[in-house]
Amino acid sequence: MTSVHSAAQAVPAPDQAPRRGHRFRSDPNRRWALGFGGLFLAGGVANLMLVLLVPHAYDNFADASYWPFVTHAWHSVVVPNVQSLITLLAVFELTTGVLILGRRHRCLGMAAAATFSVALTLFGWGFFFWSVPTLALLGRFAIRERHPPVDVDPI
Repeated sequence: MTSVHSAAQAVPAPDQAPRRGHRFRSDPNRRWALGFGGLFLAGGVANLMLVLLVPHAYDNFADASYWPFVTHAWHSVVVPNVQSLITLLAVFELTTGVLILGRRHRCLGMAAAATFSVALTLFGWGFFFWSVPTLALLGRFAIRERHPPVDVDPI
């Protein structure tokens, strides 16, 4: 009789059955993940659309760089191969977004996002206005990921 009783306990009651998406709802950093993951997914889609529809939009991207070798490398390597290289960039951004949205490899996605933000600073001082706050927020996200809050707010 005890074997039947223990087998019955293994099956949750209908009101206790796990809901769809329950793992994501129980993620205390889901808003941070949605923000950064969504941002990188949107960036990947935007780059794909831009390279497919207006590939010449990337021609002068590196002209504001404060290092001449970056501008030279951009014009000699990226511009002639803009379709393939920007597509690879878009795949990188999409992958980063998916990694951040998932919990298993989120730290890898956050490291990729931080590396991307640092690399953007090579293209001019204006990118510091994007990269510095992004890196600060990624740092806060990493701390929250490493030491999650005790209580999870219901949504």
